[in-house]
Amino acid sequence: MKLLLQNKNYMYLLWGYTFSILVDSIVFMMCLKIVEVLSNNTTSYTFLYIFHYIPAVLFSLWIGAWINSKKLEKVMITSLIVRIAILLTFLFADGLNNLSMVYLFIFIESFISIFFFPSTDTLVTKIVNKEQRLMANGFIKLLYVLMQGMGFGISTILIKMNISLVFILGICLIALVIATFFISKINKHYEITLQKQNIVKEVLDTMRYLQQHKLTSKIFILFAIAWLVASSIDLIVISYLTNVSKVSSDNFGIVAIIVFVGMILGAHLSSYLYDKINVKYIFSFPLLVYSVTVLSMYFFQQWTYTLPFFLLGGFSLGFFEVCFTTFLQDYNDEQYYTRIFSFQNMILSSMPLPGMLFLGVFIEWSGIKLTIIIVSFLLFVVSIFAYLTNYKQVNDQEIKDIV
Repeated sequence: MKLLLQNKNYMYLLWGYTFSILVDSIVFMMCLKIVEVLSNNTTSYTFLYIFHYIPAVLFSLWIGAWINSKKLEKVMITSLIVRIAILLTFLFADGLNNLSMVYLFIFIESFISIFFFPSTDTLVTKIVNKEQRLMANGFIKLLYVLMQGMGFGISTILIKMNISLVFILGICLIALVIATFFISKINKHYEITLQKQNIVKEVLDTMRYLQQHKLTSKIFILFAIAWLVASSIDLIVISYLTNVSKVSSDNFGIVAIIVFVGMILGAHLSSYLYDKINVKYIFSFPLLVYSVTVLSMYFFQQWTYTLPFFLLGGFSLGFFEVCFTTFLQDYNDEQYYTRIFSFQNMILSSMPLPGMLFLGVFIEWSGIKLTIIIVSFLLFVVSIFAYLTNYKQVNDQEIKDIV
């Protein structure tokens, strides 16, 4: 850890990433508040989430291919500068009073993040030794969780204090300037050496790579199925609290805090566990634990009894996120990093919408109890498939053959 903390390039990246994520969470909360003020109906919130997720679904692979041979820190700096410009434009154009402008703004914000996140995960492999990579990923994922929670907390407190939304967005501007400063301090330029080709060919090349790299393809399929359900778990928890435990939905905040604490512990301990356990458990164990976490809501009517299970569920989620990123770095050729992480981002952003729509309808149709059983069973089945998957590591010669 000492060597990692002495790595100035990594620390600059870490601080820049921290302020960027903080702004992400604050801005999204601001958009939710603006929608509440301007409309406050379910359709308006649905459109906000659609415009938030749809850019990654449509553009992740193309942008991943475009940044593949670019200087990653320059891509990140440019994306931050564009965010500053967009935020200023939004303020001066009086976007706080126009619902269409809010949708356009969140769309552009999400679009720009497609450049930032794959560049971050790829840049880690360029500025950190392989021996320190797992811990480096752990800090990145840990700060993501912390800044998401802190951003939501800060924005909620400021709103309740009746602080002007313009003032809050002004804080976001300052944070983005600080993030840009730190990323610009990275004093070496890293890029993936690759023969120049057009973006369409690179996307097709990525599809061929995934088709031939069976292990990565299987993992992404398992991840997509699991995330389709897990990303929509909030609906089940809220319905459980209000319909089964008969308590206010505000208690969801306590459940979320417990999950965040578990994620922090899981992300921290992952650096000690990753090399000590079989790869199959990295994917099967978190799914099994989350299956039990969901099932606990079926057996306990008193919601406080489920909190230890949500702590374990958060732990497994934090452990998985760090190990999954490290796994993708270890088991794939470096020239595909930006495209692989863009593909991961596409799955993360595309699964929540159909998951929420399906679960929302299913809960109304069958009730919360049956929904809990079905979701828990689905996660359990996916964990079995994850356990039975062949995790044969690809050697250098096989990678050359694929490429």
